Amino acid sequence: MELFAVLVFYIISVLLLILNRIGALKRGRILFKTLSSIIFILIWFVSSAEYVFVMLIPLVFYMAGDIILVLFSGKKGFITGMAAFLTGNIVMIFILISEVGIRFSDFIILAVVLVIAGVGMGYRRLDFAGTGIIIAVYIFIICIMVAKSISLIWSPGLSEIFPSVLFASGALLYGVSDIVLANNKFKYKESRWLSPLNLGLYYTGIGLIAVSVPHIF
Repeated sequence: MELFAVLVFYIISVLLLILNRIGALKRGRILFKTLSSIIFILIWFVSSAEYVFVMLIPLVFYMAGDIILVLFSGKKGFITGMAAFLTGNIVMIFILISEVGIRFSDFIILAVVLVIAGVGMGYRRLDFAGTGIIIAVYIFIICIMVAKSISLIWSPGLSEIFPSVLFASGALLYGVSDIVLANNKFKYKESRWLSPLNLGLYYTGIGLIAVSVPHIF
């Protein structure tokens, strides 16, 4: 019941944030984005019967990245926020590897994910304004995280497969949201609709990660 109530508040907060981005609500961007980010931490708490706090670390970095991006504009704020997300992704990768190890199939999945990300990014069509190397490193790391999350579904020793499917789905949506963000932010003119799409994909993905990660191991 607690989880259901928190998920309802999460969905409402994210929808209000999206309405703000498309112009239906004129105020509340900072409030709704910060609130949505705090609530996905709360989702983790109410989803977990036994608090394995190492699994909370990546979510805290994701929350920090959200708050930094909404409070600080410009290139410096963007890079700082991206650094927080990057740190969260690296921590998540190490957690997954420490739990299930590395298999040959991981590299095959990673290669496929990298190709799809490369096509989706449309590197030659975007102007990264001097941050191309940083963006490339970030995309490479998130591709590793997404690939390892997908590989987790077939990892031996897991008690249940459904949480792993939710987790992989969340990681995939999170990765796609970054591709959408890049195609919106680094084009000459931003699209009115790509921004809310990015938010919808991102918060759905993070919500799935938060609700599933306590039940994977």
